[in-house]
Amino acid sequence: MTTGAELFGGPVQVQASYPGTGANSNGTNVIFDPGQYAERAGLLLLNHVIYTSWTSHCDFTPYTGWIIAYSESTLSQVNVLNLTPNGSDGSIWMSGGGLAADSAGNIYPLMANGTFDTTVNSSGFPSQGDYGNAMVKISTANGGLAVADYFTMSNTVDESNADEDLGSGGVLILPNMTDANGVTHQLAVGAGKDQTLYLADCNNMGKFNPTADNIYQELQGALPGGIWGNPAYFNGWLYYGPVGSSLMAFQFSSALLQLPPVSSTATTFAYPGATPSISANGTSNGIVWATENTNPAVLHAYAANNLSNELYNSNQAGTRDQFGAGNKFITPTIANGEVFVGTTSGVGVFGLLDSVVDFALSVGAGNPTSATVAPGQTAQYSLSLAAEGGFNQAVSFACTGVPAGATCTVSPTSTTPNGSSTIALAVSVATTAAGAPGWRGFCPIGGPMVVGIIAALLVIAIVFIAIPKRGRRRGYTVLAGCVIAAAMGAAACGGSTPMSSGNSGTPAGTYNLTVTGTSTSGTTTLTHSVTLQLIVS
Repeated sequence: MTTGAELFGGPVQVQASYPGTGANSNGTNVIFDPGQYAERAGLLLLNHVIYTSWTSHCDFTPYTGWIIAYSESTLSQVNVLNLTPNGSDGSIWMSGGGLAADSAGNIYPLMANGTFDTTVNSSGFPSQGDYGNAMVKISTANGGLAVADYFTMSNTVDESNADEDLGSGGVLILPNMTDANGVTHQLAVGAGKDQTLYLADCNNMGKFNPTADNIYQELQGALPGGIWGNPAYFNGWLYYGPVGSSLMAFQFSSALLQLPPVSSTATTFAYPGATPSISANGTSNGIVWATENTNPAVLHAYAANNLSNELYNSNQAGTRDQFGAGNKFITPTIANGEVFVGTTSGVGVFGLLDSVVDFALSVGAGNPTSATVAPGQTAQYSLSLAAEGGFNQAVSFACTGVPAGATCTVSPTSTTPNGSSTIALAVSVATTAAGAPGWRGFCPIGGPMVVGIIAALLVIAIVFIAIPKRGRRRGYTVLAGCVIAAAMGAAACGGSTPMSSGNSGTPAGTYNLTVTGTSTSGTTTLTHSVTLQLIVS
C-alpha cells in the first residue's frame, strides 16, 4: 500500500468460462465478458481463497450468475461456478453485501431474478442447474465449487418476472440455536424485495415446492418496503433496515423469530434503507451503526438493546461531523475504535472526540435554585464552577434579571481555575423595604427667604410710622405684618411643599435571574449560564 507496487504476481485479468448454453454461450460454454459485469458484492476470503461474485451493469443483457475464485497467495484462478449456466440473468449483487460462509466452508449467496428450472431432478435440484432468485448453499469440499442445497419460494418465477428478486439483500449465517425440543439448528437468514423475512436451516434449506414454501421459518410482510441491504445480529436480536421504514430488531426465542419487532428507531431510512453494523465489548455495550442516504449523509448510533435510544448522529454538532453526500449501499465499518463510512468522494472516519477545554457553571450540589424573601431581606444562592479538559482561563460573572430596588452580587466577581479545580461561588440578591411617607423638606434659610423677611419687616415699619399708636390698631398691624411676612416668605420659597409617598421598596413577585460566566481568550469566547428564581413575598 505504501509503494503501490503489485504483489503476488498481479494484476491478473478476470476471465472465465463454464459449461452451458445460456446467455453469451459459444454453444458449449458460457463466456464471462468483463464488459457486461460489475463487482457489486463484497469479496470473501475463505481458507486462503478469494471468492469474487458478479452482477450486471444495470441489467444490460447478456449476463449470468458467476462466482470466480483466486488463490490468496498467487492470484491464480482456482475455481469457477456459474449458477444460471443454461439460462440468463440470476446475477449476484446483494446490495454490496459479501458472500456468507459457515465454519464448514460452505458459501451462501442470494441470487437475483433470473432463470430457475421449475423442473427438478429426483434429488429436488433444478434439472438444468439454473438457480435464479434462490438462496444457495455452495460446498467448497475437495477444492471444488458445487451446489449442496438451496431454497426458493413457490412463486419464484413470478417474482423474477416482476423484478422482485431475493438477491437485493444478503445472507447472514447465525450462531447455532436450540429449539423448544432441544434440537440445535444452524440457521441462515435472508430477505429481498418481496418484504418477507426468510429463515433457512442450513442442513435442510427446503428447495422448491410449487405449492408451498418449504423453509424453516417465513415471516411475510415483516419488512415493509423491502430490503436493499444486509442484516446484523447481536445478543439474540436480528437487525434489518427496510426501505422507507425504521431500523428494526427482531428477537429470537427457542430458535424462532418473534413478531412484532421488539425495538425500532424513530428515524426512517429512505432508499435503499440501511445496512446496520454492530460494535460491542463482547456481549456488552452494543452499538448499532447505520447510515442515512441523504445530503449530507447521516451516520446514526443506537443502543443495541433499545433502538429508540439514539446515542449519536453526525448532524448533532452542526457541520462539524458531516462527511459528504450519501449514496446507496453504504455500510459502516468498525475497526480499531473507529467507524469508517464511504461516500461518493471519500471516506469519513469517526472516533472519540478529543477532550474539550471548557468550564461548567451549575448550582452547587444539594443547593436550591429558588429563594423566597420579604422586601428588605437578602436572598442567597450557591453556585459551582468546574474546569473541564484542563481549562485555566479567567472567568468573570454577571447577574441580570433583578427587579427594581434590588441588587445582585456574585462573589468572587471573577476567578481562574487551575485546570481541574471546582470553585464555589456565592450569589447575593439584596432587596429593599418600603419607606414611611413624610414631608419632602423645608425651604432653606437664605436667598429668597431672607429677601422675603426683610421686605416684611420694612412693611411693618412703614405701617407703624404712618398710623397713630392705638392698642387695637397696633395688634392688627403686627398681625398683618406677620401674615404678609409669611406670605412673602412662602412666595419667595416657591409655594408650599406637599407630603411624599415614601420609598416603595422591591415589588412583590417572582423573578428569573440569570448568572452568566464568560471567559475570553484570543478570539475564543466561552459562555455558560445558570437560571435562579427569586420570589419577593
